[in-house]
Amino acid sequence: MWTLHYDGLQDVQFRNDIKTLDNIKSKIEDPIIHIYTTLYNTLKSYSSNKDFYTSTMTEFSVSFYRPWLGGMSKRTSLIRQFTAELAKNRIDKIDFRFVNEEDFRKKIASITFYMVKYMATINIKQGAYNSPTNVLYANLFRILDEAYMKQDFYGPDPDYPPIGGNLKDSWLSSADYINLKDQYRKGAFTLQNVFPIWLFTNADTFHEWFAELFNHMGTLHGSTSIFPTFKDSKDLLLLQK
Repeated sequence: MWTLHYDGLQDVQFRNDIKTLDNIKSKIEDPIIHIYTTLYNTLKSYSSNKDFYTSTMTEFSVSFYRPWLGGMSKRTSLIRQFTAELAKNRIDKIDFRFVNEEDFRKKIASITFYMVKYMATINIKQGAYNSPTNVLYANLFRILDEAYMKQDFYGPDPDYPPIGGNLKDSWLSSADYINLKDQYRKGAFTLQNVFPIWLFTNADTFHEWFAELFNHMGTLHGSTSIFPTFKDSKDLLLLQK
């Protein structure tokens, strides 16, 4: 990690200067927009296909994780690793109906925000958070396989059960899902432009810049825009205390 490298070599002021958002904005704009756009288009497409979306609900929910040496389970939830900052670990009621379009867009933007700030992995479910049907698993780099999400090297633990639910066979074998894996990876983050933003000296202003970026994209694309408009950047902070 470049931040750790400089921490060991330079004085305090230099470390503070290097770990500021201004130094990375141009590097992270494109992959942020790519991940948002891919998630938005994928969930819209999935929700309109009755072979895939079979819930009586009209929504998705998402949970956040960060893998660790023991693998993946509910013990690796994002809130357990950032207890001082986060109040919950999921975003519910991501309603895909047109009547709630702006709210849908804002929640997809919020998902992207937490993925980028905390280098988080997500599990999106069809319907409510306790649904047995998962839609996709993703991190900043790629769409993840089910085997990756279910690995837990420490074995069963009643306090921290494995991540529940499964992907639908019809979705897994579809051309949409197969193409999604390649499409997502091509524009997502790489090791050259991913950063531990929560460690930056001005990380608490990241949501302000993030909202400005999306407002700019909305203006840029006009009537064809799929981007939300944020009058208050705090609307991004759906997991905060």
